[in-house]
Amino acid sequence: MATIFIKGFGLIGSSLGRAIKAAHPTDCLIISDPNPATLKYAHQHDLADQEVDHFQGVSDADFVILASPVSAIQDDLKKLATLQLKKNVIITDVGSTKQSIMAAARPLQERGITFIGGHPMAGSQQSGVQAGRGNLIAGAYYFQVCQPQDLNAAYRIQELLYGLDAHWLSVSAKKHDQIVAQLSHLPHIVAAALVKQTAASFRDDPHALELAAGGFKTITRIASSDPTVWTAILLNNRTDILEQLQDYINALQKVQQALQDADKDSIFQLFSQAKQIRDGLKQADKQ
Repeated sequence: MATIFIKGFGLIGSSLGRAIKAAHPTDCLIISDPNPATLKYAHQHDLADQEVDHFQGVSDADFVILASPVSAIQDDLKKLATLQLKKNVIITDVGSTKQSIMAAARPLQERGITFIGGHPMAGSQQSGVQAGRGNLIAGAYYFQVCQPQDLNAAYRIQELLYGLDAHWLSVSAKKHDQIVAQLSHLPHIVAAALVKQTAASFRDDPHALELAAGGFKTITRIASSDPTVWTAILLNNRTDILEQLQDYINALQKVQQALQDADKDSIFQLFSQAKQIRDGLKQADKQ
């Protein structure tokens, strides 16, 4: 029987906890969260074996999963580096940036403690323990960042979380941050900016926003994501995001110029090429 400690029991943390309890019912799950209402909900719904404050009981853990916002994960890693832990404990996280987190984990690694960077590429515009579900990550990619000597520990995490039905992918921290900046972080900025710009456009007619139909709601769904989480993510991955944000601004300016020039061919090519690429993603989903 293993003991698993999850720090941060919101959407992702509680989803991992649910999957762990379903796949390993005899394991002991200890959870910690700064929000008392979260711990109360978890207790009322039997989502964990123990609810504790801070890192109480972490010295008994075989696995530690850090599932707070990125900035809090960095603080938690510093704290863990000062605590008494099991000799063979494996620590991982679920943060959406990896270079800053891997840097924060160095004091732990210098103590000989194994840390595997992790990030499941799944989520929801909803947040909190109530929104968690055991199949949230089913079919999604789950990144792992680790040193070659820690591959066995990475496999042990995969075994612990096999109930997630995730696709595991090993990458460097730098490559991870470049990928998620484009596929996750930039889209969140675009969605949030579009919602804000639309609201400003309709400031004299507030009911107009209520007319938003499928297209607008689909492209802006992720604008409902947790502001605390996404503020931390953007500040921790500024370099890659700024580079790709500028590329996106350049692309928008090309569309703007095509409209000013009434350049029918350029506008048609934009939609034609985008459709071809996006339809290719649909085909990949079916395979």
